[in-house]
Amino acid sequence: MRPTGRVCERCATGLSQYNPDALCALCAKAVTAPGVPDRAWRDEAVYRALAAWDFGELGALRAAHASGDSRLRAGALGFLAIHGYSAGDPRDAITAARTARQAITDHDAPALNAMLLTRQARGHARLREERQALAALAEAEELCARGRGEDDPHWLYWISPGEILGQTGSCHLDLGQPARAAQSFAAARGVLSREETRTTAQFLSRAATAQMRAGDADAGCATAHDVLTLAEGIRSARLDDHLHTMLHETRSYGAPSTARDLLDRGESVMRQRAAA
Repeated sequence: MRPTGRVCERCATGLSQYNPDALCALCAKAVTAPGVPDRAWRDEAVYRALAAWDFGELGALRAAHASGDSRLRAGALGFLAIHGYSAGDPRDAITAARTARQAITDHDAPALNAMLLTRQARGHARLREERQALAALAEAEELCARGRGEDDPHWLYWISPGEILGQTGSCHLDLGQPARAAQSFAAARGVLSREETRTTAQFLSRAATAQMRAGDADAGCATAHDVLTLAEGIRSARLDDHLHTMLHETRSYGAPSTARDLLDRGESVMRQRAAA
């Protein structure tokens, strides 16, 4: 990054050479996502993410503001929804997803709508709102079955029946239904392609957790070993988070006789990944 001498017209923050606009990402959020509650923007993790975007790591909000493309705004809101249900306030995930969908009502974009509905469903599941979560998932499944629309963005490559099934499994897990979650994850594994290795590894890490919580520690440990094998050669901070969570769950639920080998292998894998 090199200084440009330009500053944000609202807050006077210095702008990087990657930002051709008049606003930094933190100020642009008021333009791109006015429906998101202020508390979401006060979250430290969101602040760091937006600050990173302004320096060219992703540029989602900045690009959305500059282009006027509502689909890009929807994508940025989709990111906020993930943060809401995974680390913030699940209500913000629901609001962000709904706001994004309202912004693209004039587009033929069933895949984009399906993605946003899975984000909304995850928020409902975190709040233990089962009826609303399942309704959003059912609509997402229906939209996914329609295939890609004329206006679906090229960057939205991951929406598929396997993705919907995996998100359904995650919702059941958050709803306290590990047996149903394990069934959904197994179905997702059956339809995800071999090229979707990272997605498969992420969902299977949650499948291992679901199996352990459902009382089948042996199956959970076997699935977790599969995850560690799939993770070889994949560099992904998000997958690392999933692996840490899976191993933590193993310590809580895994039977000592089956969990020890897994934990030893898992700790070795995580050390290697941290050193890479």
